Amino acid sequence: MIGKALFGCLLLPLIGCAMTADQYAKKWIAEMDARPAEERVPEWNQIRALMLRPVPLVGEESPDFALETRSGDGAIRLSDFRGDRPVVLIFGSWT
Repeated sequence: MIGKALFGCLLLPLIGCAMTADQYAKKWIAEMDARPAEERVPEWNQIRALMLRPVPLVGEESPDFALETRSGDGAIRLSDFRGDRPVVLIFGSWT
């Protein structure tokens, strides 16, 4: 068992991933759609709509969005920072 897993890990960089992120997302959406409503993730319709949105192309302006402040007393919109300077968004996990 370990030998097969190790072989797969070594072979994967040579052949590439079996599915692209887009293909994986569409497969997951199809699996979630097939489940009864009570077994789906909370707010599934909103999540599904966000996942199926077209991705901006390189150089294309990002769609506006709002994020709630940590204190919960308001929201910050991307459009608040647009202007003559670039906006850099960094997503990551520091846990």
